[in-house]
Amino acid sequence: LHASGWLHKGIGSHSVIFFTSDNRNASITKAPYLIGFGYSRPDTATAVSLIKSAELHELYQHPELRKNDAEMGKLGQASESDSSSRIRFRRAHDLYSLGLVLLEIGLWDRISAFNKDSMDPDKFTSQLLRVCERDLGHRMGLVYSNVVMKCIRGMDGDKDDYTEEHRESRRSDQLMDVYWAVVNE
Repeated sequence: LHASGWLHKGIGSHSVIFFTSDNRNASITKAPYLIGFGYSRPDTATAVSLIKSAELHELYQHPELRKNDAEMGKLGQASESDSSSRIRFRRAHDLYSLGLVLLEIGLWDRISAFNKDSMDPDKFTSQLLRVCERDLGHRMGLVYSNVVMKCIRGMDGDKDDYTEEHRESRRSDQLMDVYWAVVNE
């Protein structure tokens, strides 16, 4: 999806489905499908980015987005038209969400189980990373655990704070970084 220049903006276990066949012996987990593209958009600076209601699946959102949404709500600026102070969605936010789905798969538990007393976003993320370090490696292996932590922590250089003329080559570099550090692993 990112290689084609699009952002999903709604990755979570709720957006992964499996189809069964008439052959009940077939392993259905080998062919997952990603759904829920209602808020996806091209990964360009000029693309319109609709604001996704975060209430139902907010734990899958990157802490930066959750904190920004909470702050915007306090200021009474939660309208779609006020995008000047809103943090713009980027690939790192999709990767964070992917990391949470991989964590759920690895622990065979929903991430909401780790959100004690409605933790603030940073504490929640720290809690998830502690769970990864403590439990995920011996269940799924060190490679899997490291990939999940890379997705949750973010990769070096995933900020889009570079000049326009370097944007396309940097985008390509970032995609290759994700390929080698996450997908290939």
